[in-house]
Amino acid sequence: MSIEETIKRFSPQQISVHFLYGTSVLILYITGLPIFFSEELSWIPTLLGGYEVTMILHRLAAIGMITSVSYYFVFSLVYAISIDSKVFTNILITKKDIKNSIEDIKNIFKGKSEEVSEEKYSYRQKLDVWIIAAEAVIFILTGLMLWKPTFFIGTFFKKEAMLSIRYIHGAFAILSLAGLLFHYMETHLSPSEYPLDKTIFTGKESTKELEET
Repeated sequence: MSIEETIKRFSPQQISVHFLYGTSVLILYITGLPIFFSEELSWIPTLLGGYEVTMILHRLAAIGMITSVSYYFVFSLVYAISIDSKVFTNILITKKDIKNSIEDIKNIFKGKSEEVSEEKYSYRQKLDVWIIAAEAVIFILTGLMLWKPTFFIGTFFKKEAMLSIRYIHGAFAILSLAGLLFHYMETHLSPSEYPLDKTIFTGKESTKELEET
């Protein structure tokens, strides 16, 4: 029985931060949606010990999310300066990505399973990164405004604007579920990884999989 060759893809720190981000987002959904849908999901705060406890958990999860996002940004910035200056440009959407997405759609309608030639990252991976980044920025900004309304009211916004920010925060949480589903499908439900891509949990990826991507 041959032993599959692997390489180190993620460090223990990256695995831990990914776990922190994923767990934080999950807790934010569980504790945040009952606030937005107070009548339909009132049973969740009851199970958690009341709305006061729910809000404490929500804010702790928010701190976890901010911490993990800050780590990713600082790590990427340091990596770009010291090792690879293309770390940010590699995730920019290019004309080739648009062309590949169109080709993929055509292949789907034609019932073909042909793979298009990709750059370092596929257009789906780039889209995944940008969706997660956009969600994080909007969540953090609107969340901080709701957390410390007295600081933002009068300084940046009128009092009436906070109600709109509350709805933006809640509505985007619902919309972001689609982004979460896209991330799961792109990462774990691809034919080569189904039903679970273990790389982010073990930190290792087989050389065979890398050759195929």
